[in-house]
Amino acid sequence: MIFCFSWIVFGTEEDDLVNQILSYLDFRSILKACETCALWSKMCQNDQVWYALTKYRWRIKYRMAQKKFCGGTSWLQVYSNFAQRQRLPRGKFTNSNINFVFARGRKDGVDCWVTVGHTSNCKVSHFSYSADGQRIAVQAIELRLVIQNVCQKSIRVNFSSLKMVMKRGQKSQLLMDQFEPALLALDGEPPSPLHLTLPESEHQSVSKNTSLSELEMKPLQFAVVRLFFECPNCTFETDFLSRAAAMVVPVQATYATGINSFVVVTKFVNENVLWDQYAELPGGFMLLHNKKDSFHA
Repeated sequence: MIFCFSWIVFGTEEDDLVNQILSYLDFRSILKACETCALWSKMCQNDQVWYALTKYRWRIKYRMAQKKFCGGTSWLQVYSNFAQRQRLPRGKFTNSNINFVFARGRKDGVDCWVTVGHTSNCKVSHFSYSADGQRIAVQAIELRLVIQNVCQKSIRVNFSSLKMVMKRGQKSQLLMDQFEPALLALDGEPPSPLHLTLPESEHQSVSKNTSLSELEMKPLQFAVVRLFFECPNCTFETDFLSRAAAMVVPVQATYATGINSFVVVTKFVNENVLWDQYAELPGGFMLLHNKKDSFHA
């Protein structure tokens, strides 16, 4: 038994005992219980159980009778399809209609996605900060790391060790000292209190409120974290995204047998998929399509 899904609502009294047991299991344990015998297989495929799991993990707003709108004949099938496609959970900053996923990664029960905090003209941002009495200018792009814990235990993400791998030996550093990572949303909602200065123009200042160097996440929690990466010699977001290969996210999970440390390699889309999201306009301008395609969450 892992943790209790107390939000599962069950129906008939005769099923209460079985459903109470299932409410203490995570989805992996329920799938294993399906293999014990025909009776348990039938009970573990209860549509209410899988509807509740699907609704909680991906924060969907569909009613139970609307499973066909999610592409399945049962909620177990919908859950499996969503997990296989690595669907982005719904919430603030994770709307698939406007937040295209530029990178995905998965390992040991941790899912990662990368979206972009777009500027209105699709250009990289120009910041300035003070260091040793001098004003220093820097070019940077705002990336938003969406991370969800699907482990059976809590995990800890260390942003100070996070790295960006670029193509052809190029380099890009996470701007930890100047603009620390900031928690934008937790489980689809802005953390409270939240006082952020979000980018509105090409030249901007950044608030350090809600900054963090690491984040602890409980099972099935998901978070959106704002990160700024330097991007010298870049004019548009596409200049950076076409050179990015992967974001390497360090994760630590604590089990009874010890600590498991690993990295989630979150790979960026290829240039063909990237350029399907942007359009070059005459005069050196860039336009974001904001359209759905097969790579959308």
